[in-house]
Amino acid sequence: MTFDFADWAVVARKDNTGFGRAAADVRRVLGLGRHFVCPSDRIEGRPPEGDDECWLRADASEQELATLLSRVKGILFFETYGTWHPSLLKVARAVGVKTVCIPTWEWFRGEDPMWNLCDLFACPTRDTCDSTQVDGRRLRFDGLHYRDAAARLASQWILDQLVQPAA
Repeated sequence: MTFDFADWAVVARKDNTGFGRAAADVRRVLGLGRHFVCPSDRIEGRPPEGDDECWLRADASEQELATLLSRVKGILFFETYGTWHPSLLKVARAVGVKTVCIPTWEWFRGEDPMWNLCDLFACPTRDTCDSTQVDGRRLRFDGLHYRDAAARLASQWILDQLVQPAA
C-alpha cells in the first residue's frame, strides 16, 4: 500500500527557527500538500505564499478553525505548546481530521489532557521517546528518521497506524 500525503498539512511556524526549518523539511520529504502557518513568537516569520499555505492564528474562532481543517485529511505538527491554536486537537477530532504530533523532549508537557486527543506520536529519536510520556505512558520508538529511504518507511508506518480498520 502507498500513501499520498497531498491531502495533509503541516501546522508550524514559517521562519528560520529549528521548528520552522524542520516543518519545511517534513513537508518536502513526506509530500504534505499544505502548510497552515502559525505566526512566529520568536523572530520575524514569513507569511503564507501561494494557494497551499494559509494562516492558522491562535485567535481564530473554532468555526474558522473547523473550516480550515476541513480542507485536509490530516495534520502533522511539532508539539511546541502554544504555537498553534489552543483548540486545534479538539476541533480536528470533531471534524474527523487525523493528528500526528512530533514531540521533542525539551518542550513536551505530556501531563496536559489535550494529548489524549492526538491520534499518533511520531518520535524522531530514541531519546525523545525515552524522555517523553503522555498521561504517564511512554512513547514507542521505531528507529525511523525522516530522510531518504527511511522517510518512505516512516510514511508507510504512519499511514498504517492512521487508517487501520476499527476492530
